[in-house]
Amino acid sequence: MLNMIKMDLYRMFRTKSMYIVWIVLAVAVLFTTFLCKTDYDSLNKEDAAQQEQFTEPTAENINVGMMVTLPTEPGEKVTVYDIFYGKFYALFLVIFAVLFSTADIGSGYIKNIGGQVQKRGALIFSRSIALAVFMALTMTGAFILQAVANYIVF
Repeated sequence: MLNMIKMDLYRMFRTKSMYIVWIVLAVAVLFTTFLCKTDYDSLNKEDAAQQEQFTEPTAENINVGMMVTLPTEPGEKVTVYDIFYGKFYALFLVIFAVLFSTADIGSGYIKNIGGQVQKRGALIFSRSIALAVFMALTMTGAFILQAVANYIVF
């Protein structure tokens, strides 16, 4: 069992898709942090103008689409907790989980090793351990990257 976990961890760290997912995640974190900064600045400017006048919602100014806003009030300091959205990172975790779990189907590797393992459920368990390690590394790295991005942008 321990050898299967080592094998899956070795395969995980040797795949290019893991590093590509991390690079895309890093670029997305930096880009969204920059967009949050510009949105936060525009809200601060609009807040000063809206406090002078209040308009009733009409057909022209109702937002029908999806809107993501910072929970921070204008004028307050933006924290990492305010920007760190779990659903955004879960998308990258799911993409890698599918890529990692189905990578050996095309090469026939699972056919070779699946016939030699007595308990095939152990293969699923070892992959889930490898994906849990990936999840822990990704969430820790994303949190640190978000903190650095907040420090740079804000």
